[in-house]
Order: sequence, then C-alpha cells, then structure tokens
Amino acid sequence: MAASTVQLSSDTEDLLGALRSAEEVLIPRLARVRGYLLRYPDILDTVREVAGLARERFGPEAELSLEVYRDPECRDEYLTLYVRMHRYGTDMVAEIDALRSEYEEAMADKGGWLLVTTDFQPPR
Repeated sequence: MAASTVQLSSDTEDLLGALRSAEEVLIPRLARVRGYLLRYPDILDTVREVAGLARERFGPEAELSLEVYRDPECRDEYLTLYVRMHRYGTDMVAEIDALRSEYEEAMADKGGWLLVTTDFQPPR
C-alpha cells in the first residue's frame, strides 16, 4: 500500500472515529460512508467542520446521522447528514438552510458533496 493511501485511510478512520465519539454522529452504514470518503478525501475537513457546526446549532438532543444517499433516478450519490429531533420547530428548515450557507461555497470545488437535511423522523 502506498504511503499516501495509508495516510488517506488513516485520515478517514480518524474522522469516522471523531464523528462517532466527540460529535456523537451515528453512521449506520459505516462501510458505505468510509468508501465514499475514500473516493472523495477532499471533503474530510468539511465533513468534520459541518458535523461540529450541526452539533452546536441543534444541540445534544439532536440525532445526527451520516449516510450515503443514492438517487435512484440519476445514480448520483452524496453524503447526507440527517438532523433528527424529538420535536421539530417551525424554523427547522430555516436553521438547516442557514447551516448550509456556512459551508456550501467551500464545497463548490470538491469532488464529493455533503448535504445537511432532515427527514422529519424521530431519533432512532
């Protein structure tokens, strides 16, 4: 394994470990998320930053779940950070939009993509 491949794998595992512990992010399909991050390592720092921002914005009661979304119509896929709450306020969509505005410009030149959204489901 090349040194850069080893470093990339190490950086990815560091991020996944940090998300699961410090930011308390669920990663239900770890292998899929790991594979996506290995394909698009240029988003590692952004994912870390956005998870922290989401935790700050939505608080400890929010469930954050990092998943790979695959669009069945166009075969596109991207990382999705779902924000799930026990109670949704009327400003939830506006809060998510405000969070997106903090990072979307930085994503413009990246190979991968991260979307923060909610599916209005209760935490698991």
